[in-house]
Amino acid sequence: MDRELIIPPGLPSDRGNRAHIGMLCLSVILLMVGGVMLWYYEGIEEAIRYGDKQEILATPMKQVAYHTASHVHSATMENSILAATTTCKMNKILKSTTPVIEGVTGAAVGIFTAVLLHVAWRTCWLIEELHHIPGRYPDKISAVGKAYTCNKIASGAGIISLIISLLTWVVCGNPYVSLWTKGPVAYMMPFLTGFSFCKLIDMEESTLHTSLQIEKMKGLDYGSGMAYNFFYGYLRLVLPESGAVAAKGIKTRIETFINHHHIVHSAFPVKKLFILIPQNLYTPTDLREVSTDWPHHSEYWMEAAVSLEPQEFDRAGVKQRTYKNSVYKIWNRDSKDARPVYVVAEGATPLKTFYEVIKMNGQMSRVFKEHQHDIVSAFYETLRDIIRDSDDCRDVCELVYYIDTEGDKKVNVARIILERLQQLTGRDSTQRHGH
Repeated sequence: MDRELIIPPGLPSDRGNRAHIGMLCLSVILLMVGGVMLWYYEGIEEAIRYGDKQEILATPMKQVAYHTASHVHSATMENSILAATTTCKMNKILKSTTPVIEGVTGAAVGIFTAVLLHVAWRTCWLIEELHHIPGRYPDKISAVGKAYTCNKIASGAGIISLIISLLTWVVCGNPYVSLWTKGPVAYMMPFLTGFSFCKLIDMEESTLHTSLQIEKMKGLDYGSGMAYNFFYGYLRLVLPESGAVAAKGIKTRIETFINHHHIVHSAFPVKKLFILIPQNLYTPTDLREVSTDWPHHSEYWMEAAVSLEPQEFDRAGVKQRTYKNSVYKIWNRDSKDARPVYVVAEGATPLKTFYEVIKMNGQMSRVFKEHQHDIVSAFYETLRDIIRDSDDCRDVCELVYYIDTEGDKKVNVARIILERLQQLTGRDSTQRHGH
């Protein structure tokens, strides 16, 4: 069995710093480009405006700008005349436009610039997300889709701003140069307008953005909440030894089961409760249903034995509420001489409820479906951390997070449990048992 099926890489909380490094590099590049453009256009403007060689030679920066301008003008006089003519036409067009048109054009350029930055930021995050397959995404196409999704208003605004910016460029020339000639205030206002408008319409909203927000909630998300409820409302009751006859721990009840059914201890190699956490949520009523090698549906690897001794607790006004744990018998069908082994295994019941919520097509079903892997992974990691911090439960519970499908086929959960048993015991537990 592939190790990735048991502990898939790329869980949501193990994001690295690739996206932040990419954003830092992008910021440095934009800063350098902006500085070069600022220096270049100021030098050209001064060279054309003053035309005084001695004054320009007073500083090295102006000297370089002067020589650059001189080279441009002297290299191709015809191009210079054409450029001057184009500039003149552009100025006439701009002077003839109304302030409203200029404002709309400037706002479109600002919004388009903000959209380009959002695309660049999402690309930086996508670089990180591509390292989380198959733990978060089934393939690269899914990762790209979730990184670049946005709402309808943001899509419309981006398309309209692109069209207006292109028309402005074709009719009037480079809109950024035109804005630059109007002074610093006129140059900055369109960009401030663009960023404010993008914030207003939630331009950053995407499936990936929501996923990042879930990760930043620090235990307040849905998955973590389910994990706390599951541990304190169930596992903390049935796992530890309390010393009371009516509240035996899982190990004591397993020993009782072994003695009562005259089973050798080696046939029950790990005396823990195995909690199955399938990535796609589905756990059947009987684990036997997912214990076949597809498409060989008739050869099952697991069957339910009798349950352990039930536990009874008074909970939230319910007197003597009963808690049971099922014992399963597993055969290794790959070995003819293999003997069955026994385990206490069950699916995580909160995930069963979550699965049913998604299938009911309620108001939040679509949102839950989009972030299903984030929620399940948060549940697993939070529950894992809670159990690790519990002195009473860390040695009597084993979490098995696994990818439960391979293409259109369901994974044989019995194989996964057997591999985990072999990891825990250091041997094949299905071989002939000793006394």
